Amino acid sequence: MQLLEVFRRMIVAVVLHGCVLSSVGEIIRFEEFEDPDGPWRRQPITIDENGGYGNILIALHDEISESKKLIQEIKDTFTRASLMLYRATNGRVYFRDISILLPSLWYQNTSYDVPRPNETFHTARVIIRDDDGEAAPPSAPFVRQPGGCGEEGEYMYLSKSLLNSSSGPNSLYGDPAKVVVKLWGHLRWGLFDEFPSSPDIPLFYQASSGETFQSVCPERKESVERSDQSSLKCTSDRPCDMSSTICDDSDSGSLMGCHLRDSIPQFCHSDSESDVTSYHNQEAPTMHNRLCLRKSSWDVMLASGDFDANKTYIGYTEPNFRVMKHDDLLSMLVLDARNNMKEDGKFNRMRSALDHYLYDLFPPYSYVGVLVVNNTVTKTMPCVKMWEIAGYRWQVINKAFPERPINTSSLGAAIPVAIQLMREERYDISGSFIYIMSDGTDVIEPTLEDVIPDADDAGVKLVTLPFSDDPTENIALENIVADEYMPTSLLSRSDGRYKKVNVKDPKRFIRVAKREAVLNTDTSIEWTFHLDNVFEDQMLVVRVFVEHGDIDVYVIIDDEVKTFPDGFSIENDLLETYLYKVETPTPVQIHINESATDSHEITCEVFIGVFVATDDKLIGTGPVRAEALLHEFLVNVTEQRMVFLHGSVTKDERPVTSADVRAVVTNPEGGKTVLEMLDDGQGVDNQGEDGIYSSYFSNFTIDGNYDFQLLARVDKDGEWIRTDEHYTSGALSRNLVHPIQYTYGNISLFQRAPRSVRFTATDVPEDFQYADYLPPSIIRDFRLLRLSLKDRIATFAWTAPGNDFTVGQADGYDLRYSQERSTLLNNIDSASVITPEMVQDGSLNETKSFNESQTINVTFPLSDGLFYIAIRAFDEGGNYAEPSNILEVNLEVDDSIQPPSSTEEYKVTPMVTKELEDKTEGTSTQIIIVVIGSGILLCIVIGTVGACYTATRWAAAGRIDESCEENSSLAIKRNVTPLLPVPDDQWCVRVRESDVTRPT
Repeated sequence: MQLLEVFRRMIVAVVLHGCVLSSVGEIIRFEEFEDPDGPWRRQPITIDENGGYGNILIALHDEISESKKLIQEIKDTFTRASLMLYRATNGRVYFRDISILLPSLWYQNTSYDVPRPNETFHTARVIIRDDDGEAAPPSAPFVRQPGGCGEEGEYMYLSKSLLNSSSGPNSLYGDPAKVVVKLWGHLRWGLFDEFPSSPDIPLFYQASSGETFQSVCPERKESVERSDQSSLKCTSDRPCDMSSTICDDSDSGSLMGCHLRDSIPQFCHSDSESDVTSYHNQEAPTMHNRLCLRKSSWDVMLASGDFDANKTYIGYTEPNFRVMKHDDLLSMLVLDARNNMKEDGKFNRMRSALDHYLYDLFPPYSYVGVLVVNNTVTKTMPCVKMWEIAGYRWQVINKAFPERPINTSSLGAAIPVAIQLMREERYDISGSFIYIMSDGTDVIEPTLEDVIPDADDAGVKLVTLPFSDDPTENIALENIVADEYMPTSLLSRSDGRYKKVNVKDPKRFIRVAKREAVLNTDTSIEWTFHLDNVFEDQMLVVRVFVEHGDIDVYVIIDDEVKTFPDGFSIENDLLETYLYKVETPTPVQIHINESATDSHEITCEVFIGVFVATDDKLIGTGPVRAEALLHEFLVNVTEQRMVFLHGSVTKDERPVTSADVRAVVTNPEGGKTVLEMLDDGQGVDNQGEDGIYSSYFSNFTIDGNYDFQLLARVDKDGEWIRTDEHYTSGALSRNLVHPIQYTYGNISLFQRAPRSVRFTATDVPEDFQYADYLPPSIIRDFRLLRLSLKDRIATFAWTAPGNDFTVGQADGYDLRYSQERSTLLNNIDSASVITPEMVQDGSLNETKSFNESQTINVTFPLSDGLFYIAIRAFDEGGNYAEPSNILEVNLEVDDSIQPPSSTEEYKVTPMVTKELEDKTEGTSTQIIIVVIGSGILLCIVIGTVGACYTATRWAAAGRIDESCEENSSLAIKRNVTPLLPVPDDQWCVRVRESDVTRPT
């Protein structure tokens, strides 16, 4: 059996609410959980034939204090959001069924439903946290979006303050209902921001028309006028108010761009005739255009399959709400194991009945303890929470039940003991139950009758738990378990409603690290693990597995050697688990010695983790959490070639940046592939510094199960956690300024090894490891730098992809153009090819390594008009990447601009005269710039030959360095006060030939 498969079946002791089970006793399985079958191991969102979304799980964090008002605010917000969503999609979709999962610390209410076992905070699609207080989670709403365009996000994050309806639509983030609709675009349809949501996106951009526009969708009808040009200078010393700039009084806009305005109720689309106010802006350098290849939001939404573009639904948009809370019922079982139970097989029948009840009577998240009465009252199972998988209950049955009936004693004496144990669990035990399995023999004082007043005072009910089909054999109490929980036959084992239910609550267990090693005879190893400060006073779990040998293990904490039971010896093919109290976070050393006398290799594996046993440790001082993320769990290798791997590293929902994150993928044969994962916004990583690290795996060998293990750590002090209140895939706030600046805070050293994720590969080609199946990655930043109408030459630039996706160097580029956009979108092979003869500078066969910049000059055909152009890379194996974003190149000549007939009609003011040395010809070049009324006359004299231009419109000025050369068809250096403000003292004037005419 492969080591990882053995490890997957490991078991670990459990500690809950301060109750420690013996190290050799109660055990649970930790890896084999039945996760929800939705993306990212979250609850799947459903949709019916009428456009109603269902199974939307909203979960409140345990830190949130009990508040009926908050429940109503959630209902009000999502009810209004449902109507807004219905209108924004032109009557196609709405919220139908929403479940609200309350914190486990809130009081139980008979009106609350019991959730399914896998409906937890960590599987919800919408989570709500309390952002009030120091070191609290962020106030900014956002969607955690590991995947690409069109892929569902992981979850929506909302703060408690956002839902406070008293803040209204004028709050920091606007109407919370509209925020929900905007975030739903990210969560459900995989849309991205259509405003400058990251530091590298400019607030303004120069369009292909030469005009300057805001970086939003849709394109504004009016460009940025010269009177408004002062707003173009946005620096850290003089930031621009983003919301007032891009959310002006215009009725044009998109929910993904500016949801703050009430007059913007829709998404951008690609239909230029139906609604020009929301026509998609393909040129704006937004995150959505970069990741969705300049498709409109509406086109991406249509591709999801949620609704038909031409079909609308007329219906009721108010959601159905279901408020839920996991049942934390507290119960004690009293088992009669005295001599009186020997008769007629009563004891064995009680054993069989208990088997059923533990599977059927106690729901997940309820607490159950067991007392055995024989010669005395013995606690055999204290304060166990039924949150684990069914296999755990089987272990409970075997450990809690006595071996045989012996002696005699008082049955009634068990009741005060049970009440005491229950009060150790919680202060108020009213409403709890004590179940008694006995034949009713009760002759030794105190009898049950003597202690019933004690139970009444505590508010605890005594309940008969039958073990016999004959009622006369069971103890007769006022209360008896309901018939629905009774087995069909108490003599036969029943599966029970919870037998095949897998339940997890990973928030209480943090996997710190995992190590594997192969030891030879007489060898030893030493490992050191670092714990965070948050784990003070928590329980440390050390779990060791050994295969094919015997080893000795000891642990050193605070320079103290911790002794294991039975002399630390772990025998062949066995697993042992040990628990230690962490008084002060400190490095933990684990020493392993091979103790076998024969010479052979043995494999050992050590896992270390921490149980966060008390709820206050989860509030305000949440630990760093890491999680391995997959969008799909079934990979057809012939079609998909690779699987994208993601991992999140966060603390209280805030991104942890600059961590060392690795992916370890184990194939079905046991081989391992180690991959570096990055959070840099390059390659497969969509957005930089969002706490989501990404890589891809393509080293498939055979069909079967592959396990993805995430390893994350920070091993040096520094400011690695984002502390600002702005996140991509979030909501525009009224106080957001440009340029956006991230802020960071300190974080302690940590390491994490969260539970692995399994995906299944099918249709792996036999020669997959040797053949070139992977195409280059998509070029997302294809852009036009310069355009000369006179020479019909365009200069394009892009960032080079790799050969196998982001690795290596592509073999060449395929550049295509058409006068129909749909040709490039739907059938790029039918578009016209840019041939080598059309290339003036550069070569389509000259490539660079991944992430390097490339440029090329292309001559277009003689015909005028609007051309669409796209590029894709290919490799030596003939694999073509998906087409890039599509550019528009307008070769129409504007004859409406006429030069002045006589300069005497205008006021001519010289601005600058500067001579430059022509490096190629060695001739003198004189440049004269003059102001003519509101226009500009520019003359260039090279030697004795001169020409003048008149410019009626000017693009925004920029730096003289590479940006001047790359972004202007004519760049002239000058050292004078610029026409337009830019943050440097060296400038270039940009004159587009499409906006000028050449005088005679």
